[in-house]
Amino acid sequence: MSKSQSNILTIIVVEDDPMVRKINEGFIDKVNDYKILGSFGKLEDAKSFLKNNEPDLILLDIFFPNEQGTDLLRWIRKNQIHSDVICITADNSAETIEETRRYGAFDYLLKPFRFERLEEALTRFKEMKMRLNTSDTFDQESLDDLFESKEDEKRISSQDASYNRETNKTYQGILRFLQDNPDEFFTSNMIGEKLGVSRITARRYLDQMEQENLLIVEPNYGSVGRPQNYYKLRS
Repeated sequence: MSKSQSNILTIIVVEDDPMVRKINEGFIDKVNDYKILGSFGKLEDAKSFLKNNEPDLILLDIFFPNEQGTDLLRWIRKNQIHSDVICITADNSAETIEETRRYGAFDYLLKPFRFERLEEALTRFKEMKMRLNTSDTFDQESLDDLFESKEDEKRISSQDASYNRETNKTYQGILRFLQDNPDEFFTSNMIGEKLGVSRITARRYLDQMEQENLLIVEPNYGSVGRPQNYYKLRS
């Protein structure tokens, strides 16, 4: 079975609508380090391909004529095919969502979706694969990063009506802390402990500040698992 080489991840699209398949392929092409091995409009065609190939990732629709994408997901697990799945569908039923989670879907995107949401899912998947491929063992902090919940994975967005950096107490608290210590680098864990928030929450706000070009970020690759970032306010 073929596997991706180097840092390139292989992916297939399983979607019955030709136009949506084309759109998804175009989206994937915009994300670095992914190679599309094929696109399929029928579940049987996807099964035939997967009998001899094992892509890293499958983008899977749920609604097919006379079939369900969950049928393919069950078949993949039954046949021990080591490919992960991201579901992309208009099916928002709790029953389907629960079933896909039970069979190990990595993520679930509802149509219509923005490119940024798929980009986020592909980036998270790429980061997960990188961590697993570069480490033989993990400490608890690295495992927490690897298994952090989808809710914690949601990035704080300046376009989100619920987010206002001028009035958000956590954002302002982190900003003041960094302003009070302008010459020092801190990890998200250090900042979280100082301010009484979780490391994951601190990191999300730090990521937002980085996007706003407020921070200098230096990664440290010396620890096991995910590289640890150190943050300092730009002068």
